[in-house]
Amino acid sequence: MNKTTSVKHEHLNYIDAAKGVLICLVILGHVFMKYEIMRFAFTFHLSSFLIISGILIFHVRKTERSLFRNIIDAIYVFIIPYIFFETIGASLKYFSGTELSIHKLVYDSLTVNCHIGADWYLPAAFFAEIIFYTIEKIPVHKFLKIPVYIASFAAGALLPREPFSYIFLDRILISLAFIAAGYYLYDLYTSVHWWLIILSAITVYECTIHNGFVSLYRINIGNPLLYLTGALFGAYLCISLCHLFPSKVLQIIGKNSLILMGTHQNFINYLNVDSLSLLLIICIMSIPLVALIRTFLPFCVGIRKKKNLSIA
Repeated sequence: MNKTTSVKHEHLNYIDAAKGVLICLVILGHVFMKYEIMRFAFTFHLSSFLIISGILIFHVRKTERSLFRNIIDAIYVFIIPYIFFETIGASLKYFSGTELSIHKLVYDSLTVNCHIGADWYLPAAFFAEIIFYTIEKIPVHKFLKIPVYIASFAAGALLPREPFSYIFLDRILISLAFIAAGYYLYDLYTSVHWWLIILSAITVYECTIHNGFVSLYRINIGNPLLYLTGALFGAYLCISLCHLFPSKVLQIIGKNSLILMGTHQNFINYLNVDSLSLLLIICIMSIPLVALIRTFLPFCVGIRKKKNLSIA
C-alpha cells in the first residue's frame, strides 16, 4: 500500500513539473508571438496539457467512477474557473472604457468568444472529457473505441471551414483525441527511454520546421499528420525530461498552471510595453496573484482540500 502511494506521489511530481514547463511555454509563446523561435512551443504545449489530462484520468481510474461524479468534478475543475476568469476579463474590458454592453460581454463568454483568449481551453476540455467518459462507459472492447477517437481528430482537423464555422466544435473533437491518446498511451508516457527522448526531440524539431506555426486556438494546424505527430512526441519529450530532471520550482509552477493560464493575458492585453518588460511584469505580478487566489478564492480555480489530479 505504501509502495503504491509513493509511486503516485512520484508521478504527480513530474507531471506537475511538466505542466510547469508547458505553462511557461504558453506564456513565452504569447509574449514573444512574433518571434519564429517560439514556433516549437506551439507545436505541442496546449495539446500536451490535454494528453496529461488523459494520463491522469487513467492514473486515478476516473473511468471506473460514475458518469455523474465525473461530470460534477469536471464542472468544478473547468466550468467554475472559466466563469471566474471570464468575469475578470469582462470586467477589465468594461471598466477600461469599451463600448460593449454588459449583455454583450456576458453573451460573448457564453458563446466562447472569450475575453481572455486562453479561456477557450476550459470549456473545450470540459466537453471533451465528458464525451470521453461517456464513450468509455460503453461496454465494448477498447479496440472498437480507438477508431472513434481517430475519427474525432480527423473530423476536427479536416471538416471544411466554409460555408460553416465549426470553430468550437473543432477544438472539442481534437481535444477529445488528445485526451484519449494520453489515456491509452499511459504506459508509454510514464516510462523513460533515452532513444525515444532523442527521437522525440528530432521529431518535434522536424514537425516545427515543416509545419510552421500552429494554433489549436485558431484551428490552424497545418498538415494534420505533422500536427498530431509533433503533439504526441512533444508531450513525451516534456514529460520524460521532467521525470529525469526533477524541479521543485517547476512543480510549484505546474500546480498553479491554471491560475497562470487564466491571468497572464490580461497583462498582454492592457500593458503597452516591450516584450521583455512584459514578461518581467507577468513573472513578478503572478506571485501575489497566485497567493491571493489560492488563499481567498481556491474554489474559483478548482482547488480542493484534497489533492486533485486533474489538469487544473
